[in-house]
Amino acid sequence: MSLFSKIKSKVSSTKFKARTIAAGFALTIASIAALATMSGAAAAPTTTPDCDANAAIWCGITQNGTSVSSEIAQVKKLYANGDGHNKYYTIQDMYNYFGISTSMVNGLSTSNVVSGYVSGNAEGDVYATINGKSTLVATGAITAGRQNLSGSNPVKYGQTTFYTRPTHVSFQNGQLAALIVMKNGVFQNAMLVSCGNPVKATPKKPSYSITKQVSTAANGTYGSNVSVNSGSAVYYKIAVKSTGAIPVDNVTVHDTLPSGIVYTSGTLQENGKAVSSSDASKFFSSTGLNVGTVNNGATDTFTFTAKAGTVAFDDASCKPGDNLTNNGYVAAPGLSTLNANAKVSTTCAPSASLACTNLTAVAGAPDATTGSQLYTFTAKASPQNVTITGYSFNFDGTNTATIKSSDASVQTTHTYAPGNYTANFTVTGTAAATSKTYTSSACAFSIKVQQAPNPNYAILKQVSTSANGTFSSDVQVQSGATVYYKITVSSTGDAPITNVNVKDTLPSDIKYTTATLQQDGTAVSATDTSSFFGNGLVVPSIANGKSTVFTYSAVAGNTATDTDPSCKAETLDNTGFMSMTGLSSQQSTAEVKTGCTQLQCLPGVQAGSNECYSYTCNIAQGAIDNANKKVTVKVTGTSTSPTVATPGNVTINWGDGTTATVAYADVNAASQGQGHTFANNSTITASIQFTTPDGSTPVTSSNCSVPVSFTTTTTPPPVMPNTGAGDVIGIFTGTVVTATVAARLFLARKMARR
Repeated sequence: MSLFSKIKSKVSSTKFKARTIAAGFALTIASIAALATMSGAAAAPTTTPDCDANAAIWCGITQNGTSVSSEIAQVKKLYANGDGHNKYYTIQDMYNYFGISTSMVNGLSTSNVVSGYVSGNAEGDVYATINGKSTLVATGAITAGRQNLSGSNPVKYGQTTFYTRPTHVSFQNGQLAALIVMKNGVFQNAMLVSCGNPVKATPKKPSYSITKQVSTAANGTYGSNVSVNSGSAVYYKIAVKSTGAIPVDNVTVHDTLPSGIVYTSGTLQENGKAVSSSDASKFFSSTGLNVGTVNNGATDTFTFTAKAGTVAFDDASCKPGDNLTNNGYVAAPGLSTLNANAKVSTTCAPSASLACTNLTAVAGAPDATTGSQLYTFTAKASPQNVTITGYSFNFDGTNTATIKSSDASVQTTHTYAPGNYTANFTVTGTAAATSKTYTSSACAFSIKVQQAPNPNYAILKQVSTSANGTFSSDVQVQSGATVYYKITVSSTGDAPITNVNVKDTLPSDIKYTTATLQQDGTAVSATDTSSFFGNGLVVPSIANGKSTVFTYSAVAGNTATDTDPSCKAETLDNTGFMSMTGLSSQQSTAEVKTGCTQLQCLPGVQAGSNECYSYTCNIAQGAIDNANKKVTVKVTGTSTSPTVATPGNVTINWGDGTTATVAYADVNAASQGQGHTFANNSTITASIQFTTPDGSTPVTSSNCSVPVSFTTTTTPPPVMPNTGAGDVIGIFTGTVVTATVAARLFLARKMARR
C-alpha cells in the first residue's frame, strides 16, 4: 500500500473539518516522509496491494500472482468487469484519460509489456526492465487516484471524477512497481501494480549512429578509404551504435555494394560471429537484416570481405578504379534512416605470384572394426595476379589426387589405416597477362591414426528362489512357486558397447509377474517391458568394464499349486539373448525344475486342495396332498473324509420348469421339509453343495431324485338335509330374521339418500 493510501484511509475515518484534516494530513505525510528519508527507506519497488478508496483498481493487479503475464491478465479482467468495489466504467474512464484505450488494454502482452517501477522523486522517473537491466525510459511521471490530495488536479472524464498529480506528491520519494507499456522501444504508459493507478510520462527516445570503414587487412587499420591492387581483398566494417538514453528496437542494417566490389561468400560476421547465408542475402539487399535491439551505449559491428576489381592487377585487361563507394544503412521504426560510406580505389600492376597458404585436415569418426579414419583436407592458396588451375595432393607417399579448380580453397578426402603419415599439396596457376605458369611450394600436414578399439560383451542368466537370495544357473521348486531371475549384461572389451539389444524368452509354464522388471534397480516401463520380452530392449551404451542388470519375478509350473491333480513335474529353461552390430549374438539359460504333491483319491471321490471328499444325496417324499397336488420332500446328505465337509445350500428342480435353492437345515430330516404345488405328475431332482474345511472351491454332490404322482378321487353327490319339524321351524326362523335385516338395510339406504 502506498504511503498516501495508508494515511488517507486513516484521515477519512475522522469527523474533523476539512481544513483540519488537510493540515493534519499534510503534516503527517511530511513527518513520515522525513522519517523514511532519514532511515534510508528500502529501494525495492513496492508491490503490496492497496485495498483502499484511492486505488483505481481495488487491491491493485497482483491477485493472480507476480508474473508480468498474470498481472496483464488481471488488468484485462478488472478493466472489463470492475473490481468488486469500483465499477468497470470508472476504471476505463481513468485509463482512457491517460491514453490507455480499450484496444490498447486488449492488446497488452508480454511482447509489449515489461516489469519496472515509477519513482516518487522530483523528476518522476520511470524505469523498465530491458534485457535484464533496469533502464530509465521516461521522466515527469503523472499519476491519478480516486481521492483528493494537496497538489492534485480534479478531472471529470466520462462518468468519473478523479485527481491527477505528479508522483512525488503521493509517492513521497518511494518506488512503486509497475507494468511498463513499450512500443518500438519507446515508453507509452504504465499501470501501478499495487493499486492499478495509470501513469503517463515524457518518454526517453532512442537514437543511433552509423560508421562505415574499410581496410586492406582483416586486422589492419580501418579508415574511410583505401587503395589496393585490382583483384585484391578488402575488409569492410560497419558499426551501428545506440546513442540515446534507451535501447533501439527492431534495428535493420543493410549494405549496397557498387559495381567492382564483389562480396566474398561466407565472410559476413556480426560481432565476430558468422552470419548465415540467408541472413547475408538480406544484409546485401534493400530489405536489410533485422538485428533486433541494440542497447543504449552498445555497438553492433558487421565485418565482411570483398574483392576489389574484377580482374587481377597483372591481368592485361586490368583498369584502375577510383572511388568505388560502398554504402551502409541503418533504420528503425520511428527513427530516420542513416547511412555511411567507405571508398576503395584499385590499381593495376604486372607482378604475379602463387603460394600455398596452408593445408588443414579434419578427422572423421574411427571405424569401429578396423580403426580406419576418413580425413577431410582443406587446401588454401594465395594467388597474386595468378589464376589457379589445379591442386596436386600426395596423401601418404603412394596415393595421390589432382583437383582442377580456380578457387583459392578446395577440399578433398582420403581414408587412412592405423599408422603415421604426412600429406601435402601444391597449387598451379597461370598469369593471364603473360601466360606464365606458376607452381607453389608444398604445404604439409601430419596424420596419426590410432588402432581400433575392441569392444566385447557377455551375458549371464541366473535364477533364485528369493529376491535377495543366492542366484545360480538352476533351482528346484514346487509348481506354483515364485522364482526370481537376473540377467547381467557386461561390457568386457576395451571400448564401450552401444545399442545393445537385450531380450528374454519365457517358456509357456514360466509366467512373468507384471510390473516386476527392473534395470539396475529402476522399474522398466510397460512399453519397454513388452520390448524386453518381445523383439528386444535396446541399451544405448555400456562403458567398458561396466554392466547393466535386469531382474524380474515369475511363477513357475503348469498349476497354481503343487497339489492340483493336473500338476506335472517339468524342467523349464529360460534363455536371455543379447546382440549388437559388429559382434556375434550371445545367450545364457537358467533352468527351473518344478515338482508336484498330488492327492491320490479313490475313484468317484473328489479331491480338494489337501484332502479327498466323498458325499451322498438322498431325497425322501413326505406327505402328499392329492386334492391340491402338493408334496413335501426332505433332502439329506453325508460326507466322509479325514475331516467331514459341511453341507450348505440344496438346489431342488421340481421337474415342472421351476427350481428352488434353500438352506440344508430347511430340507433335512430334522425339519418339516420343502413343499411345492404341482400341476401334473413330475420327477423331483436335488443336489447338495458342500464346503470343505480347507477353504477349497465348494464341491457339489451328484443328483438324487424321486418321482411324484397324484391319485384322482370321485366326489359323491350331495345329501339333502333332514327336514323334520324342528328343522322347518329353524329354517323359518332364519328366513324371518334374514328378511328383517334386509328390510332395515333397505330403509337405512333410503334414508341416507334423502
